[in-house]
Amino acid sequence: MNGKDSTSILVPASTAWPFMVALSIALIVAGLVTHAVVEVHPYWTGVWGGLAGAAAMAVVAMFFGLVSQGSVWYPINLLAAGIIPSLAAATVEELRSFSEAGLIAGALIHGLISILVGLLYAVSLPMFPQGASWRSGLLTPLLWSGLVASTLGYINPTLNARIDWGWFVGSQIAFGLAASQVIARSTKIATMQNLPLVERLGIEGQGGPEERSGL
Repeated sequence: MNGKDSTSILVPASTAWPFMVALSIALIVAGLVTHAVVEVHPYWTGVWGGLAGAAAMAVVAMFFGLVSQGSVWYPINLLAAGIIPSLAAATVEELRSFSEAGLIAGALIHGLISILVGLLYAVSLPMFPQGASWRSGLLTPLLWSGLVASTLGYINPTLNARIDWGWFVGSQIAFGLAASQVIARSTKIATMQNLPLVERLGIEGQGGPEERSGL
């Protein structure tokens, strides 16, 4: 079909990148659940670590709002603009003002994402060498910032157009350091890899010496 045919459909050129991205994500997730770690941090520490990171990140973000715009509401409304159309179309002056909807939406978005990332930290930290938690708290936010920088224009154009990347990276590092330290200080628990094969398979064995002796 030629370009003048109204029934023709333009499609992107064939590429292997979608398959490669899907495979990469699958391998990353598979690595999290099949890694040979025998002790992990309890999941609840990921929740607390995420909340601690959220608080540290919020302090940096609000300080940025005060320094750059003279308002602590600016970063909150900017975050909420991703799901609230009125804030997405708001002027800078409007973003500096208090918005009840913006506060609720911003708090929900920030809290939920922080908890999810905290859980990811709890799962992944045992995979790093002992004493590497602070390095993970620095490296992971940098990688996360790079991912956000490459996709934010599609996810939240308003935030992408007005974000200060220096402050953004600083707030991510604050989150990473706070979350990783809270999680790293928790006591690890053993996984099922420490159990005998018959127990991991759910097969009832003959029991220990106490059970066999009738004690």
